[in-house]
Amino acid sequence: LHHPGLLKGQRGDDLTPELHRLRPLRCSVGLPKGGYLGSSDPCVTRRQGGSRLGESVSEIKQNLRVISVQDILTLFLQRLDGDSTFREWIASQVTVMAVDEAQDLSKLNFVILDKLLQINPSMKVFIVGDPRQNIFEFNGGSYKHLEAFLSSHPGYETKSLSLTYRCGQPILDFVNTFRFSDCENIPLSSVNTGGSLSVMDAPSEADEAARVYEAILNSGDIASCAVLSNNLRYLDPLIRILQRDSVPYKVFGGMKVLKKHIRFLNHVLRIIDNGNAYSVRKIAQYTGTDITVNGKKSKKKFFGSPLGQVILSITEESRSGAPFEETLFRVIKEIMGDPLDEEQQNDYDTLIALSKE
Repeated sequence: LHHPGLLKGQRGDDLTPELHRLRPLRCSVGLPKGGYLGSSDPCVTRRQGGSRLGESVSEIKQNLRVISVQDILTLFLQRLDGDSTFREWIASQVTVMAVDEAQDLSKLNFVILDKLLQINPSMKVFIVGDPRQNIFEFNGGSYKHLEAFLSSHPGYETKSLSLTYRCGQPILDFVNTFRFSDCENIPLSSVNTGGSLSVMDAPSEADEAARVYEAILNSGDIASCAVLSNNLRYLDPLIRILQRDSVPYKVFGGMKVLKKHIRFLNHVLRIIDNGNAYSVRKIAQYTGTDITVNGKKSKKKFFGSPLGQVILSITEESRSGAPFEETLFRVIKEIMGDPLDEEQQNDYDTLIALSKE
């Protein structure tokens, strides 16, 4: 939604241009202290000044230049409540609302949806959700919020979807054996009737890897096999077996791991950019710099160290208008030191070349 008044903080500074930057420099400007921040319940009382916990959370977010989805929703609701022009604009622009994963939405989402229907009673709402997939209750999401919303809006139509294109029928046959007491248990069927399902219980990751490897070999067609894992570290025991027996494999996906010197450089630049407290702690950890004061990590002590003094000097020059190319050059020369090898030198040369563009 692009409304000229939506992204104005309490101090009146227009934040819209910041959306085009690589980082949200001032997105936390104007966030209320306390109140909704960090809470999934929109009915939390907005006390003047907020709770001590709310104030602490708000301060941390502002220091780190962080805004959460919950904050965005809260600001949106506040704008609906307090800006008649914005309400009129919303009523003219939002005529259809499609909501997915409704079983995991927090109460605040449905409060906003209620408010939108009050503003535009003719708005069409299309909601999709599966109570059996409610996995975000720890974050305030619950199918009960959807049920409460529907009960307050009688006359809606419901269509139950029982055909899936995602899983084979053997998997659905297994799922259909589970009975949920708080919702209708609609039998699921699949367009794919082939395949088989077996569930194993392994005492260790190594034992599990051995069993998976045996299943792959027993399939008779290694090229048709795929192993899914939530992260690459978990695949390590299986990969070691595949390498041991010279079994060819490919790994798709996984998190990109930055080179250590690039991680270090990135943290330094974040400190220069906005004094990022997390990056201060990481740089202190990397360099073995003690920044502990009374059991807590102190940014002041960090900036009092020799390395901190150099970063402060570069920061002052950067904030006085120095081009990013010069800032990066100083960081590489004065902090990173001489490259350990040709690879590091190439990385630095590439970064400097990019900064010129």
